[in-house]
Amino acid sequence: MSAFHPKQTLANVRGCSAHSCGLARECVLSPSPGTFEHLLVRRDPMGGLMSATDVMKRVYDAFAAGDGDALGMLIGDTDWVEATGGPYGGRYRGLSEVAANVFGPIARDVLNFTAVPDEIVSVGEDRALGVGFYRGTTDSGPLEIRFAHLATVEGERITQFEQFTDTHEWRKATGV
Repeated sequence: MSAFHPKQTLANVRGCSAHSCGLARECVLSPSPGTFEHLLVRRDPMGGLMSATDVMKRVYDAFAAGDGDALGMLIGDTDWVEATGGPYGGRYRGLSEVAANVFGPIARDVLNFTAVPDEIVSVGEDRALGVGFYRGTTDSGPLEIRFAHLATVEGERITQFEQFTDTHEWRKATGV
């Protein structure tokens, strides 16, 4: 079987009775007659295929825009892990817990906070890694701390998210 290429047309994608969800898994007809390949696919709003990196980019865009509805769709039931030892460290489930324990406290502690990835790369078929900087201003002065975010994507949602960052720098910057 040959590998599926993301630029393959949707006309070549066939529904799969083995995976009834219709979003996450479908079969792709391979060049070998009568054979199929299983593949994780996501559809963008225009009907094309979305990669895990596309879904991750949508999370960063929704966060930057303050789009709670989009965040709810993207991370509504995510298993979210903030780095242990940091001021917001812990494991949270879904947007409401993440908002209460991470987004809200950061908004309180960091003026003009941003989390902007310099790069988002694919890690296997269903994961993406965003690497960039947190920026803003705290009572201690300007904040610029490196991050890495590893996300597992299923369909058009992030099911697992883990933050890697310098928790010592976070504690110095926020005084928390």
